[in-house]
Amino acid sequence: MSGLVVYLKRVFMNNTVNLKSDPISQTLDNKRFEYLVKFMKNPIEPILDIGSQNDFGLKVAQHYGISICNTDGDLDYPDWIPLGDDYYNAVWIFEVIEHLMNPALFLKELKDIIDLNTKIYVTYPFRSVVSYWSDTHFNEMDEKRFRTLVESCGYEIVRHEKHRLYRKWNFYLRGIRPLIRLFFVPYCQNYYELRLR
Repeated sequence: MSGLVVYLKRVFMNNTVNLKSDPISQTLDNKRFEYLVKFMKNPIEPILDIGSQNDFGLKVAQHYGISICNTDGDLDYPDWIPLGDDYYNAVWIFEVIEHLMNPALFLKELKDIIDLNTKIYVTYPFRSVVSYWSDTHFNEMDEKRFRTLVESCGYEIVRHEKHRLYRKWNFYLRGIRPLIRLFFVPYCQNYYELRLR
């Protein structure tokens, strides 16, 4: 019983819990991974994974037995560069769009290194009606706004799936906000395949 008390005290008193590294949230990442590999099927190299090298992109690449290239530089400015080939069969944009201050500029810059045959895979969390602002999420979009963004930048949506994801039950006992999220702000993940028009 004292272990439960210590755990609850840590959860409720510590406001600096890193949800990404918390074992309770690993179930969520595993579900994201499962849905993504089903959605992408079999990507073909060379592949550009937008952003710096990260565990999630490496896990997806390892699952398919392929290698990936990443990018260097700030994606909000036109001086970012791919660290690899001159041509890419696929581009992965996993959990990046919502962190950009100007996703339209990024999507327009991306057009310079891809062609009509390049498959672009984008994932981002769904913005619900009741949204909690995150200091690292500058653009939380619903499906209509995302569609408008990509079409105005010269892309078309080939496929789209949306999945509701749940964390382990004890995540929702951490406080009022997690409990509200369970009932009113479900965590949904969007999966898109795009291509140039």
